[in-house]
Amino acid sequence: MGRVRDVAPVGSRWTGANRAHGTIGRRLARHIGRGEIGMADDIAARDTLGMTVEEMLALLDELLQDNAQEAADEKGNTVERQLDSPGFAAARAAMTYAVHLIAANNAYFTRALLDRGVIPGAGAASDEAGT
Repeated sequence: MGRVRDVAPVGSRWTGANRAHGTIGRRLARHIGRGEIGMADDIAARDTLGMTVEEMLALLDELLQDNAQEAADEKGNTVERQLDSPGFAAARAAMTYAVHLIAANNAYFTRALLDRGVIPGAGAASDEAGT
């Protein structure tokens, strides 16, 4: 992001941000399809709503790898060299903090929804099964 080619005219639906969201959406779909990320049908079996920290970090690693590959191709060097660069190291650190903040927020929402009875707790799933 931030390169000239990522800038689109105002009102264009193909901005750099939209492309990034499309990439994330495709990555999520792939992880969900492989069963690596759960969906709504397993809310009661999970500790929290949303992806786990591990799932978000795995997605982050894939996104960083893709961006590093693109940068390496443009600059004529390796993905490893790009990932070791100060820019990618700073991005990884910032995004790792963001992942932990998102996980805390997901836990907060989960607790609020459980307390209000909007979603069933883990015990509710076994109660419904008659165990």
